[in-house]
Amino acid sequence: VALWLLPTLSITNAAIFGGIIGTIGQAGDLAESLLKRDAEVKDSSNILAGHGGILDRFDSILMVSPVIYWYINMIHLLGFNWIL
Repeated sequence: VALWLLPTLSITNAAIFGGIIGTIGQAGDLAESLLKRDAEVKDSSNILAGHGGILDRFDSILMVSPVIYWYINMIHLLGFNWIL
């Protein structure tokens, strides 16, 4: 999929990208859990009761999406493909 979406993404950029996305995704999950603990609730909604609620399904995506957008734009705008 990445080869189709970003054919000029080097292996080094892909490894850096994966590390950043994994770290930010985990941070998003931890931030959402912190919000739930501060509010003293187990589930963020009743839609997916027992699974932490609907926000648990999207917390990482909400935090990672702007980072993905920024990283891809920086690679193309600054021309880092040939450097890495």
